[in-house]
Amino acid sequence: MRSRLLAGLALLAILTGGWLAVPALAQNQTNKPAAALDKQQQQESNALVQYVQEAMAGNAVPPDVPMTWRSYFVKSQNDQIYVPFTVMLEPGKLSGNQAALYYTVAPKGPRVLSVVVKQQDDGEAVVVEGEVVNSAAKPAENVKLIISAMDNNGKTVGTQPATVPAIPAGQRVPFSVTTKRPRNATQFSANIDGGPQGFRDLSFIDLPEPTQGQVRISRAFAVAAGDYDVFVALRERPGKDQKTAPKIALLTESITV
Repeated sequence: MRSRLLAGLALLAILTGGWLAVPALAQNQTNKPAAALDKQQQQESNALVQYVQEAMAGNAVPPDVPMTWRSYFVKSQNDQIYVPFTVMLEPGKLSGNQAALYYTVAPKGPRVLSVVVKQQDDGEAVVVEGEVVNSAAKPAENVKLIISAMDNNGKTVGTQPATVPAIPAGQRVPFSVTTKRPRNATQFSANIDGGPQGFRDLSFIDLPEPTQGQVRISRAFAVAAGDYDVFVALRERPGKDQKTAPKIALLTESITV
């Protein structure tokens, strides 16, 4: 499964509560849609994405396996920069020959960290709560959010703006928005209004054979010129009788394109 984020870095919350660190407003770009993932793959995907989300929030999540990074930039169409990259790790550091791969490219500045939606007693209103973080070196003021209500198919059925007055550099700030729930809304998302587009991709891969003593995995993304934080994570697929937690490789890189 691969999906590209089309409208900023949004997070999706199901009406029953809890947050899902997955892209809202995403489109599938492979032959296997997200709905076709089996239960095991869904669980592995959720665990990997949540791990990266913790890293993006600045929490201590030391990886089991380090990786190194190599990239270059190619000017593309529509003012986009095409960025092919390769991550490298030592052979044998991950068990087996299959892994879940997830990477996200987040513009520096304000971004949504988490979203929780709670049904009110009257059944007509919901409270959408969460946190935003400012990864830039300067404070952000009057940060505009868009709260979107969607149906089961992900179609937007209502929106409401919100404002976070100020987010200091490197800090996290909570937000809370009470909004009327459209009758057919089952999920809500929050994203930065007018923010630069990011990029996310999730897939299950066969680890390639080592070359020059390294396992090399190549991918690419396209973004507008700017400053970004890139997070790339690999999670080994657990065996049937595996009793230890699957190992995770993580790389973080700040780039200017």
